[in-house]
Amino acid sequence: MAAIDVTVPTLLLRGAADTLSLTVYSDGAIADPGSTTLSVSDETGSVILASTAASGTGAAARTKALTSTHTAALGRWTVTWVTANHGTLTTYAEVIGSHLFTIAEASTFAKSAMTQAGLGAADIAAARFRVMEDFEGICAASFVPRWNRVILDGRGGKALHLPRLRILAITAIEERAFGGTTWTAFTAAELADVFIMADPPTGRFARESLGTFTEGMQNWRITYSYGRAYAPAMIRAVALKAARHEAVYSPVNERAISISGEMGSTQLWTPGFSGRGSAVHPLPEVDRVLRQPEYYDRIPGLV
Repeated sequence: MAAIDVTVPTLLLRGAADTLSLTVYSDGAIADPGSTTLSVSDETGSVILASTAASGTGAAARTKALTSTHTAALGRWTVTWVTANHGTLTTYAEVIGSHLFTIAEASTFAKSAMTQAGLGAADIAAARFRVMEDFEGICAASFVPRWNRVILDGRGGKALHLPRLRILAITAIEERAFGGTTWTAFTAAELADVFIMADPPTGRFARESLGTFTEGMQNWRITYSYGRAYAPAMIRAVALKAARHEAVYSPVNERAISISGEMGSTQLWTPGFSGRGSAVHPLPEVDRVLRQPEYYDRIPGLV
């Protein structure tokens, strides 16, 4: 049984050259995938990379270099690898606008145990992805620019609400009849007529003069980007600590709430965490920062 070494999507930086990589395992050992090609498409169906040969021989990873042209726009990708020895395998990637922190920052982070624990760039990148997702889940707002697409009910008015507060841009709006499969996209003029109500950030956008959002169920599809242009300094600082917490093994029993020694007792449990109060993260300092009003953007009643 073949498997791939992907636990999280590969995060690519918008406008930067990067590399897609595939390592194949068979029964726990690195295996030779044989001659391999790959193709890449995004969630809109656009082809990012037509079928092309990947580099690499033997049991080495198969790779494909990407240019800044490939990563020019935010988006989520499906990467299809066709291997001679293990059939078709699928991985995923996402192009984002910035990182919470760089691999180099994590590697040299003061008091960090990441490098001491022997963690490589891939381990740190995986921890960074988990922290990015965790922070967004807690605050309902991304601290890096990301892409999304949602389907909304039309209400017959000028405005609609997206499920995020900090909308950066709306890149496509499409309409269909309820239950239909054909989407009709806004023209350039219609899209230019749409404006985002960004101050204060509300997630609300509206048509100015060219019509309304026709009432219906699941009849509007919106493609947009959201988040902050870059992570605030305090978020970057606690993201590094959260990543260390995610990535580095601790010999302390996960159920322990305190430890005692000759220097006294140290509390490990964050009061209020696990649904018993207002805490949102097990690390007290991370929790304190994420609950500050300027970072906590959850919209009541929306997800």
